[in-house]
Amino acid sequence: MALVNELTKAEEKLIEKMTEGNSNIQLLASDGVNSFVCIGDKRIDPIVLLLCHITPSGKVCNGNIGSRKIALSNEQNITNHEVRIIVDRRDSDGKRFYCYSKEAAFVLKDEDEENEKNLLIAYIENQSFAQLTIFNSTLQGKISEIIVRKESLLKDLRNNAFTLVTTLFPAIHNLLLEDEDAEICKIKMLKE
Repeated sequence: MALVNELTKAEEKLIEKMTEGNSNIQLLASDGVNSFVCIGDKRIDPIVLLLCHITPSGKVCNGNIGSRKIALSNEQNITNHEVRIIVDRRDSDGKRFYCYSKEAAFVLKDEDEENEKNLLIAYIENQSFAQLTIFNSTLQGKISEIIVRKESLLKDLRNNAFTLVTTLFPAIHNLLLEDEDAEICKIKMLKE
């Protein structure tokens, strides 16, 4: 798979443990055209995947909302810019994020002092769960994560995730409105 190329040694070891069935390890990757989500040894086909990485030097958001592909960046002439995150939850004292973005690999963890300002947002949703993970290097508690399985809570978490992401990437708002309009048309056609 083209998305998971040029792994660091640490990433290779984590993916090996993940494919052995360790569900405390997740792989999330998207280049705006292709997306890949794996939790342990299970491949997930997300209805919504948004991977955002923001630094003072740039920002990117990749993934999909339904069948619509998302590839947004504040840099001109950049297409298929991969964002890859391996979430390692094996250590009960803290999570680690092994990240790849803009051809740089780095590790983000809660106990590190602020070095470079990083904001990482990952939202995954399928029919049975939704997960919102945020890493903000400028805060004392750098990691926040919410996972819901109850259907009544999925819409609330999706709304929160979309609100956060559209604040940082306003172009997604128009895509959401287009999808909403398309959904309304489908409902009208079914009623006729």
